[in-house]
Amino acid sequence: MLADSVHDYNLSRRERVNPGVSETDRAQKERNTSLENRSAIAIDGPVASGKTTVGRKLAHRLEYRFLDTGGMYRAVTVVALNENLDLGDQDALSRLTEEMPIEIVASPDGDRLIANNIDVTDRLRGRDVDQNVSQIAAVRGVRTALVRQQKNIGARGSIVMVGRDIGTVVLPSAKHKIFLTASPEIRASRRHEELKLYVEEMANRPFVHLY
Repeated sequence: MLADSVHDYNLSRRERVNPGVSETDRAQKERNTSLENRSAIAIDGPVASGKTTVGRKLAHRLEYRFLDTGGMYRAVTVVALNENLDLGDQDALSRLTEEMPIEIVASPDGDRLIANNIDVTDRLRGRDVDQNVSQIAAVRGVRTALVRQQKNIGARGSIVMVGRDIGTVVLPSAKHKIFLTASPEIRASRRHEELKLYVEEMANRPFVHLY
C-alpha cells in the first residue's frame, strides 16, 4: 500500500512538473543536455583576446570540432553576396538564414565551414565580407536563426565554440566555460598586427587597370 502511494505520488508529481511533455521529448532533452555538459566547451571574450587562437588549439588537442560563431555570420554574408540579395532587405536575409544549413566538415587542413552546400571557408575574410558582415549581423532574424543552429551544433557535443554569448545564450549548461581576456595594450597590439597583414595582402594583390 505504501509503495503504491509513493508510486502514485511520484507519477502525479512528474505530470505536474512537465505537463504535456512526452517521454521521447524529455529523453532527447536530457540526452542533449548531457552531451552539452560533457563535451561542449564555451569560450567568450572581447575582440583580440586570443579566444579564437586558444579555442582552435584546444579543439585540436582534444580532437574536437571547432566553431567560431562569428564565422557563421560571415558565411551568411558570403551566400547573400553570391545570390545578389539586397542587404537592406531584412526579411529576405532572415529567410535566407532560416533555410540555410551550415555545417562543420573536417579536412586535413582543418575544419571547413559549409553553408548552403558551398565551402565558404576561404571567403570568410574577404574584403566584401568585411564591409557587409556587421550590417547582416545586426538583423534580428539572422541572429535568431544562427543561435538556433549554434545550439543544435553544440548539442551534438565534442566541440569547442567561440563567440559572444556562448556561455549564457548558446550553451548555458556547458560544464566548461572560459572567459578569455588580455590587457588593452596586448589587444591593441594584436589588432595592429592583423591590420598590417591585411594591408600587406592588399598591396600584394595584382592591380587591374581600367582604360
